[in-house]
Amino acid sequence: MFQELCGADALQNVILTTTMWDEVTDETGSKREDQLRTIFWQPMMSRGCRIARFSSTRKSAWEIIDKFDVDTRRPIKLQKEMVDEGKELSQTSAYAVLLRWWERVIAKFRDMLRKREAQPVGLSKDNDPRSAAVVKEEHSDLDQRLELAVNQKRKLDIAKHSEPSNRSLYEGEVVTMARVSRQGSKHGPKAGKTKKSSHRNRDNHFE
Repeated sequence: MFQELCGADALQNVILTTTMWDEVTDETGSKREDQLRTIFWQPMMSRGCRIARFSSTRKSAWEIIDKFDVDTRRPIKLQKEMVDEGKELSQTSAYAVLLRWWERVIAKFRDMLRKREAQPVGLSKDNDPRSAAVVKEEHSDLDQRLELAVNQKRKLDIAKHSEPSNRSLYEGEVVTMARVSRQGSKHGPKAGKTKKSSHRNRDNHFE
């Protein structure tokens, strides 16, 4: 989603940052950082995206900001689509990716429910005896998650196919849905995205 929002050109001016280095050893942190670099972030890295470590200090923050090429403007793909090409938000590539993401979530929950329904009552997936109440509670939780995902997907579909004058009623929620879809990796230092920023008075920021 983030990759489609930025586009290939703008990724050259994106720095993915890792944090919480004071909570792990250098060896552990480096291994997790390498996983992010070679697996989870590899598609963006191959297009010029960079990685930096943020050590929770003002100095570290400005060191990351100084890495940006402020002299070369690279408008993001979403900006080009909506401004230059005159597309509605629901017609952009990022919106299409978000729709597909919810479709995968819905399919996943439905598959999980089918597998749960196939299990004998009172048995877990490892055939450990459990009370029927626990199994019922887990099934109910999956039902609720599936219903939420279906509703979110329905709102996106309505916005995509509604009249332009009505799209604003739904597109305001797309930002929230996009945040939900940006799941952080469980395999590395906490990941973040640093966007291009203008230089300001350094004494007044990152206190």
